[in-house]
Amino acid sequence: MKNMYPQWKTEIGGVPTFWGVFITYYPECTENWKADRTFGKYDAIFLNYILPNLKNHNRRSVDSYTSEELQAVIPAIKKLGKNKGNGPFEPFDQKTLDSYEFALRRVMEVAARHYLWDGALDTGE
Repeated sequence: MKNMYPQWKTEIGGVPTFWGVFITYYPECTENWKADRTFGKYDAIFLNYILPNLKNHNRRSVDSYTSEELQAVIPAIKKLGKNKGNGPFEPFDQKTLDSYEFALRRVMEVAARHYLWDGALDTGE
């Protein structure tokens, strides 16, 4: 996975990007993911859904994101649907969206644990 997208920056000004946190702290970000299919599933979530919907992910350090920006990622994914805005709209089920939110939260929790981000994600529920 680490070398899958080498063109993506892992840091900006010495601070990791979102991708950089995931790559640098991969063991922590994937803690308790035991099955190979779990790793593949979450890798695909990051690569296909979260990063494309995380504004300027390749040009921003993780500490520059606000909670509001991060909270907007899942609704953006939901709005585009499974086809990512290409072709007929096919909605996600809530369980799938919850797993996307879990993946996003995990990386930001790891970033906070390493003092790279001081925000908090709140779903408002």
